[in-house]
Amino acid sequence: MADEENNADKKPNGIFGIRHLQAILLLFALVLAYGMRVNMSIAIVAMTDKDSEDSFDWSIQKQSVILSSFFWGYIVLQIPAGELAAKLGGSILVTVCIGINAVVSVLIPWSAYYGGWKLVCACRVLQGLTQGFIVPSIHNLIGKWAPVEEKSRLGALVHSGSQLGNAIQLVAAGFIASIWGWPAIFYANGAVGLLWTIIYIFLGSDSPQKSRMISEEERLYIQSSLGQVGKQKKLKTPWKAIWTSMPFISLIILHCGQNWGFWTLMTEMPSYMKQILGVDIKANGVMSALPYFAMYLLSFPFAFLADYMPNKGWLSVTAVRKLSNSIGFFGPAIALIGLSYTPAGNVMVAVILLTIVVGLNVGHITGLMLVHLDLAPNFAGTLLGITNCSANIISIIAPLVAGAVLKDESYDWSMQIQSVILSSFFWGYVILQVPGGELAARFGGSKLVTLSIALNAIVCMLIPLSVSYGGWKLMCACRVFQGLTQGFLVPSIHGLIGKWAPVEEKGRLGAMVHSGPYLGNSIQFVAAGYIANAWGWPAIFYANGAVGVLWTIIYIFLGSDSPQKSRMISQEERLYIQSSLGQVGQQKILKTPWKAIWTSMPFISLIFVHCGQNWGLWTLMTEMPSYMRQVLGVDIKSNGLMSALPYMAIYLLSYPFGFLADYIPNKKWLSVTATRKLSNSIGFFGPAIALIFLSYTPAGNVVMGVALLTIVVGLNVGHITGFVLVHLDMAPNFAGTLLGITNCSANIISIIAPLVAGAVLKDEVTI
Repeated sequence: MADEENNADKKPNGIFGIRHLQAILLLFALVLAYGMRVNMSIAIVAMTDKDSEDSFDWSIQKQSVILSSFFWGYIVLQIPAGELAAKLGGSILVTVCIGINAVVSVLIPWSAYYGGWKLVCACRVLQGLTQGFIVPSIHNLIGKWAPVEEKSRLGALVHSGSQLGNAIQLVAAGFIASIWGWPAIFYANGAVGLLWTIIYIFLGSDSPQKSRMISEEERLYIQSSLGQVGKQKKLKTPWKAIWTSMPFISLIILHCGQNWGFWTLMTEMPSYMKQILGVDIKANGVMSALPYFAMYLLSFPFAFLADYMPNKGWLSVTAVRKLSNSIGFFGPAIALIGLSYTPAGNVMVAVILLTIVVGLNVGHITGLMLVHLDLAPNFAGTLLGITNCSANIISIIAPLVAGAVLKDESYDWSMQIQSVILSSFFWGYVILQVPGGELAARFGGSKLVTLSIALNAIVCMLIPLSVSYGGWKLMCACRVFQGLTQGFLVPSIHGLIGKWAPVEEKGRLGAMVHSGPYLGNSIQFVAAGYIANAWGWPAIFYANGAVGVLWTIIYIFLGSDSPQKSRMISQEERLYIQSSLGQVGQQKILKTPWKAIWTSMPFISLIFVHCGQNWGLWTLMTEMPSYMRQVLGVDIKSNGLMSALPYMAIYLLSYPFGFLADYIPNKKWLSVTATRKLSNSIGFFGPAIALIFLSYTPAGNVVMGVALLTIVVGLNVGHITGFVLVHLDMAPNFAGTLLGITNCSANIISIIAPLVAGAVLKDEVTI
């Protein structure tokens, strides 16, 4: 017994364990999820390009509806996703999410041709619906796999996938569309999504206890770190405590703010690249992706610091989270202010600012995203489902607002319709956020993540067809479905981070995972422009769907709900994770403490923070491509690259932020709470200041515009090691549920953000 206790405290030998494999799989789950989520932003530029023979006569209003439709479905399952992840296992929901998204992604070109924009919207709604599982489920999995000492690193690593996905999608979509046409974008996404699904089915696991690959040493390490040594009870979700928690309510608000800015920027950046910067679709994708590559790359130092600073005692975990959030929000804000003064056509300045905007937003990964894990590790998926649901309501609004504000310059779809399309993903996305966290806790986050990516990949490939035969309305339906399926993703991934990330590595792993969206944004922005330029905009969705299918296949084999369930993890690593999380021994299935959740003021505040994050993130995400094109005059190829720069910045920054999010509390420089607050401060105030500068950027000043956008998004990295990890901090056992709740709220904001953008912006030229 004494030997077991000694082994429990011992970190497994080797630098790579099964918990790291799970984090990487979840990272790519978010890469695919966010790639399929954002591919429409770059593909729609090619789909409505009047110089193309197979372009669609969609007004900007219709384009806004399509861009928004994903979130119509996405918000639906955010809250139940967290609960489902807790009950069914996050791995199941993630698998379903990616699998369905991959299939739908392949169907999107068909939907566009035979169903017009309406059928495309339907596909996007379905993708959003299935993706409603992914964030709460992933958060649930993070809570099970991340030892306390590694929570920031693993959490940031996983969540950096969103930025990496954005970056890759923005880069690839432009090239794919340029060479093979826009349908290839969706085919590629679907194929890769299916591949990931297959891989994760074999390698993914709900927890260290269920993993068949984890070593006993690593399993015990994770369980001990999480305080799960011995038989674990199934905890009841403390709904009252959640909804009465002011910290959680603030987290919802914060998440909503994040989504508003993020998705407005994400959905509109390609249009900005083309219409303002005059960048063609290939360059558009590359430039649109640069910010997300920056965010992805920054996620690694942010993740390291998010663990290192608390571990070294430099800052508390709370202080690290607040610092990350501060960088992730104030930094991008300042950069965006500068971008507003960038002259139209000044590509270099605009791209640099956009890269700063998105790159600094990496702070939200080690900030608000990890706060879900900090608040309630056992209910991280549920918490993230709630905040993500709220935040993605904002994600729906963001592109619609952008469409209402902007006027047509060269598209047949009005800016309002474009905003609706960009917003539609979140209509479905917010629905399953909360149940996604619960489902991830019950059935395993890996299953939900797999489902989310798979469904999104499928719907993604169907989007071009839905546009062709159903118009922008059907496209919105597809986006809503994608959003619905992705509703499981974030809570499930957060739950998985909670299971796989040791306490000492939570900041690093959490930041790595949550940097995935920005890496996805970066890749998508870069690729989409080239894809659309080469093969037409449908190729963007085909490519996304193909990649989503590929990821689904991979994750089926390699993913796992927890170290306990992993078949690949060594006993040493399993023991390390379990010991760090205090999960050594048989674990009880905990009942979700719903009352405690909803009566927790910290959790309520987390909802607000998440909502704030989503407002900014999705406003920026959905509008950045349009800004690149219309304001900076960047063509779609350069547009994608420049639009990706900010998200690549946030991805890159997520690693130092993740490291510091662990290092500062570990060194006792700051408490975990102070670290989270510091991350949030960086992630919100930084972007805010940058955005102020962006507002003064002259039109056409590409360098200044992109630079400020990069600062805006890059500094937003603080939210990853800030409020995102707070879900794990609050209730590690319910991290998926908590994230499902906050994500649900935040993605309501994600719906609103593009809609508000569409309402504010007016069409300038109608042809």
